[in-house]
Amino acid sequence: MMMHFKRRHRAQVAVLLMIVLSTAFAKTTELKAQTVSFFTESVPSRSFIDPQSGAVTGWASETVLKMAQMAGISAKTFIAPWARSYQAVRTDPNSCIYLITRTPEREESFHWVGPLMTTDWTFFAKSSSNIIAHSMADIEHLSIGVYRNDVRHTYLEKEGYKNLLVMPDRKLGPNLLLSGRIDLWFDSYYGIDSLIAKKRKHQITPVLTVQRPSLWLGCNRQIDQKVAIRLSKAATKLYNDGDVARLRDEFENNTPLTQ
Repeated sequence: MMMHFKRRHRAQVAVLLMIVLSTAFAKTTELKAQTVSFFTESVPSRSFIDPQSGAVTGWASETVLKMAQMAGISAKTFIAPWARSYQAVRTDPNSCIYLITRTPEREESFHWVGPLMTTDWTFFAKSSSNIIAHSMADIEHLSIGVYRNDVRHTYLEKEGYKNLLVMPDRKLGPNLLLSGRIDLWFDSYYGIDSLIAKKRKHQITPVLTVQRPSLWLGCNRQIDQKVAIRLSKAATKLYNDGDVARLRDEFENNTPLTQ
């Protein structure tokens, strides 16, 4: 009688184990079946099209692909102008945008995953201009170049700045600054590093830094919460383990600038 009971107990345990494993497998398969679209813009070393393979690469793109792999989901990366990528993620429930600055104005627009890096909002001038600024009041009379729909563009408009030259292509900024078309270019140290050749960097100097925000992965608010949680865990691990920084150093040291 006791032997029969033990056999029944073992059989029940085996059945329960099979159910648990089957459920876990089904959930994993379900997540992999959900392809998340990751949108970004083209920035040297960060995200760009590999001319040989035609694939999206760069340290930021490789980071989000690693996050997706760790999260057990299928992923596709797309490069488009920032405004188009931004709009795509606002309308597609199964999509995210990277790298995006987290601001109070955007807080309710995305499900935030990260952070993945910190950046800065800095005004740059030609080194030969001798422009000195201690506050934004010192530069309000100067012409300022800014990338269209960039968070810094929104910031300057909110602050009431009128003397802006808004550019459709971020790459135009340093060239227009050095040619004297604008007095200042509003970007970041990372932006300048990725957009101008090393031999020309001495020609540009920082004048004033006004913010030091962090950059995140911003997902549509309707994204599957299981997917968002897994991506968040993966992002935290990659960031804390230094993998994001290592990828960034690797690409920045080996990716030639197009300018």
